[in-house]
Amino acid sequence: MGDNDIRTGAKETDHEVLIFLHIPKAGGTTLGEIISRQYPPESFCEVSFERLDTFERFFAMSDAEKARIRCVKGHYPFGIHEYLPGRPVYVTMFRDPVARFISEYRFLREFPEVRPDLPVPDEALESFAAYLDHVHGSGALNWQVRMAGGFLPMGRLTVPLDPLPDDAVDVAIANLERSCAVVGTLDRFDESVVLMKRVLGWRGRIHYLRENVNKRSPRAADITDKDRKRLAELMAPDLKLYAYASERLDREIRAQGPDFAREAARFRRWNNLLVNLQGKYQRLVPRGLRLAIRRFR
Repeated sequence: MGDNDIRTGAKETDHEVLIFLHIPKAGGTTLGEIISRQYPPESFCEVSFERLDTFERFFAMSDAEKARIRCVKGHYPFGIHEYLPGRPVYVTMFRDPVARFISEYRFLREFPEVRPDLPVPDEALESFAAYLDHVHGSGALNWQVRMAGGFLPMGRLTVPLDPLPDDAVDVAIANLERSCAVVGTLDRFDESVVLMKRVLGWRGRIHYLRENVNKRSPRAADITDKDRKRLAELMAPDLKLYAYASERLDREIRAQGPDFAREAARFRRWNNLLVNLQGKYQRLVPRGLRLAIRRFR
């Protein structure tokens, strides 16, 4: 895949295809809304583990249908570009692995039905320790390395998943170095989005409202210090990959020059005003009515 290096532009192709590698519980729903404004609706393709029919439709597409795709979104591993014509340009958003896993647990406690790809038995959600045992036994830890490294099947997931190879982190980093235009991090979301706008030449609005934010938490004592320590030990590959992502983002932001900080600060000020208005709207308008308005739009 070296002849498709997006950084050198070593191979000319007819068109560019943006591939959003959506890591679950890492700000991807919000980023996906931003990306949706940058491309015509007819040029999108959505593929996701949560809806296996999307994989079936994707693989059943004709060459002419695939040639019209300019952006792919959803939950799938690195490598989906191999099924598409055009020059692949990946973007992704990572999150601190310990915080991401805890957020996933809290979200599933509230919405256990959202993981049809890897169903979670009720008893696994009785406590954080039980959930960690379940995911560890399923081989489904270090999800960020699995996705960025391409260590997941293109379609139905079956557990236990295959163990990660010893060089899994190196493979994931090599994929990102070769094919990912911007690797953002959730803790620097605004700067990541401004960098994407610059690097990818986006002209549409990048302001956002917060999407898919989990506001509820399990019992305060549910996650012990012992649990957190064990989780961090098991997440060593993801932690290593996250360190790479953070360092790379910092380096690439510095390379943008002093005007980048001014642009990011201006964007943050305006977007914070928008988010504050969102908060007032949510307090004043009942949730059912908000959903009805959203469907009508």
